[in-house]
Amino acid sequence: MGRRKKHQHPLSSPSKRSSSCRQGMARAAPSAVSPALKSFLLPETAEWVKMNAQRTGGQPGGVSPPPRKPSSSTDGPAPLSPPGPTPKVFPGEDRSGPIGALATMGKKQNISENSGLGSSGARVAQAQSENPPRSQSAEGQPPESKEPVPPRFDPAEVLRAYLAGNHRQALDACLEVLRFYHDHSIERVTPEIKNYINPFVETCLYLLTKSDLRIERDQAIQLMGAQHILIHLTAISDFKTTDAQLAMVRDQPRNLLRLVLLYSVRNRAVLPAKALFDADPFLASLWYASYPMGTVGAVTEVLWENLLRHLSYVDPRLQAPDPRILGFYFKSTQIAPGQERPLKDRWNADIRRQLAEIRLQNRPDPKSVAILTGKWFHGSAVHRSLSPLVHSLKDKYKLTLVHLGPWHKDLDTAPFAEVRRVEMTGAELDCTQIEHNDFQVAFFPDIGMTPESLWLSNMRIAPIQATGYGHPASTGVSEIDYFIGGAETELISRAVDYYAERLVLLPGLGAVPTYPGFYQPRFPERKDDAVVINLPWGATKTNYPLLCRLKTIQQCASRPVRLHFFPAWGLNRYCAPPLFVEGISDLFGNTATVYGNRSIPEYLALMEQGDLCLDSYPFGGFNTIIDGLYLAKPVVVQEGEFFCNRAGAALLRRVGLDELVAHSEEEYIGKALRLVEDESYRRSITERLRNLDLQKLIFQRDDPTAFCRAIDYLIENHARIRQEKTNEPIVIR
Repeated sequence: MGRRKKHQHPLSSPSKRSSSCRQGMARAAPSAVSPALKSFLLPETAEWVKMNAQRTGGQPGGVSPPPRKPSSSTDGPAPLSPPGPTPKVFPGEDRSGPIGALATMGKKQNISENSGLGSSGARVAQAQSENPPRSQSAEGQPPESKEPVPPRFDPAEVLRAYLAGNHRQALDACLEVLRFYHDHSIERVTPEIKNYINPFVETCLYLLTKSDLRIERDQAIQLMGAQHILIHLTAISDFKTTDAQLAMVRDQPRNLLRLVLLYSVRNRAVLPAKALFDADPFLASLWYASYPMGTVGAVTEVLWENLLRHLSYVDPRLQAPDPRILGFYFKSTQIAPGQERPLKDRWNADIRRQLAEIRLQNRPDPKSVAILTGKWFHGSAVHRSLSPLVHSLKDKYKLTLVHLGPWHKDLDTAPFAEVRRVEMTGAELDCTQIEHNDFQVAFFPDIGMTPESLWLSNMRIAPIQATGYGHPASTGVSEIDYFIGGAETELISRAVDYYAERLVLLPGLGAVPTYPGFYQPRFPERKDDAVVINLPWGATKTNYPLLCRLKTIQQCASRPVRLHFFPAWGLNRYCAPPLFVEGISDLFGNTATVYGNRSIPEYLALMEQGDLCLDSYPFGGFNTIIDGLYLAKPVVVQEGEFFCNRAGAALLRRVGLDELVAHSEEEYIGKALRLVEDESYRRSITERLRNLDLQKLIFQRDDPTAFCRAIDYLIENHARIRQEKTNEPIVIR
């Protein structure tokens, strides 16, 4: 009980199949028979591929792996232990759990030089100070200093195996390379790496165009799990896209699997999604979740239009096959806030179907509150904005941290009486440590940041379940009762329709900005004539229309404008960094610099070299706005209808800079241009910010105890609230 079974593939070897379902495991209903035209049948459920991390040593012959290069990256010192008593760790806790397949991909090792990102045009980011500060903690881990070597790949051997009828051997060789690049991202494409990837991609694509290619059942699942890696490697290669291969395969018999392996967000060709679901709903569901993983950041018009079209189609047969759905669940809000609800509702419905047999035993203690998150460590954006709220409960409630996913060594355990853990391995959700609990309230700070949070939000863990601004978006129709937000950041007329949960409004922002006292601003002066614009946007917040605004600003400005991008650690996965830089380079040439893999203090030091900041849209920032104001940089934001594009405007109004809040694209560009062109105006805002008491205006203005009052109110009134027929917000005074 308390553990969701890892579903056995119905086409796998009978000796590996279980004859009965273990108690407490959820098993999905059998799939319907699929059309005979397909190359094989896939089941309705399958486990997420745990890519084999074994390494193969180099051998003579074939394509030589790229040589190792020295790394300039260093680790920062470990963070100081938080004050307070050491919490109880739940019996059986393993602090050295395996690396997760998806949730921590941004922390994996990297190929090529680690000093920054580079491509022709956009400049490589180098350290900008002689002694850059070292981080006490940062979200994501710096790459290791020794670079691993990819496995030997011999195209001639692979093709000989295929022609001899040994298709499994040929595909295994391809899968070995895909596994390697799944675990080791690429930051910069060197000639050696290009010479390795080109023949590999050529061979893989050749095999996938062959109508007689036999793909065995286990290999099919593995290939679908690594589809996004193949797509990124293809984009890095001289092939760029699989459009030509799609055209070859489209009219072949037995082509469904090969079509979905080739079809991604990077294609100009468009296939009808409905036809894929008509042929096989499960295979189409795997493809639907994998399709947007072909990019991190929509930096071209094709990528942006494809993502919008993909989000607009939600088939009623769409399933949630495994944790790969997390990427698009999270990204969908950043693409089109308010339009992602149909997708979330459909995935949630399928997850609840999967979990229907799981029953947790809850004996609620009115003083017991659980915090369920995988991001409760110093340096994470979730912890920075929500930890004061949670800490406000510690003197009144018994707090339990339920850590989600692989263990993190820097957890903030200070306010917690005990620590438990839930981890999803493959398609197995291990709920053992919360199977018996006394939680009255289960608070999820950031649903959608880890696969565990997404699956658990569709279970009833406690009588009262709530979420907050760690990922500022409605979870859709799930088992979450309340969304705890801020009266200062919500547009009530829009929020009532948007939130599936009952909105609970705290006075203020609904999150508490934390003072970045670990970094002391230096306010350096630059001598050159160029204006530097800071763009502290996560890679998935970066989109083509937003980049077009920057191009307009550069073209209309009478002085040189340089752009500094800070895509954060989320870019560092799927071999995506060089493609992101390539997209930036195509638009801005050498006027743009992309800074990747920086600790928070290093990032702040680099931000100080800019003259102003621009916020992203439609999904804006919160901590990044605070960073800009703390460094006395003017920040331009565009205000929208949701917290994700209203929080920045609320922060600017607190410091008296309502004049920098735009309400349209034209206003956004106009306000940015005024800051670029009018140096005296820009300097006057900088001086105003330097002379303001930001502690009073921003960092000490929100009352964290309002969160405690909200929890008190919900515990006392939950039964009555459930009977109400209204979705009007609950206002906490």
